[in-house]
Amino acid sequence: MTKQREWSPEAPDAKSETLACSQPSHQAPKKKKNSSNKSKRRFSDEQIRLLESIFESETKLEPRKKMQLAGELGLQPRQVAIWFQNKRARWKSKQIEKDYKMLKANYDSLASSFESLQDERQTLLLQVTFVYRQYITTSLQF
Repeated sequence: MTKQREWSPEAPDAKSETLACSQPSHQAPKKKKNSSNKSKRRFSDEQIRLLESIFESETKLEPRKKMQLAGELGLQPRQVAIWFQNKRARWKSKQIEKDYKMLKANYDSLASSFESLQDERQTLLLQVTFVYRQYITTSLQF
């Protein structure tokens, strides 16, 4: 009597063992790149203009608004949802970059002011020391 082997994640069949040997386990199979894929646009300029104008007023869409917009644009609601999700991510990245630049400029300005104040403090200390020494010298003469 031959014992049949059932498939389970722990016991791969012969086909998967052969495939596993032919490709390293840490690499996914490579897909062929289609050169026309880069030039393929998923949205028309008009669709993007409308999506952008709506994004300016509301960054998240209610399901009813998403369905309505998808119908107007001739897109799937999922496409509209993903466009808004991607746009929010890009907007957030740009906002973080703007905030960083502003904070960096403020920091640089404060660092420069701090350095100027340190220089001024050092100059004043030297002046006080000089005046104090003159005072001591003149008071010792009397």
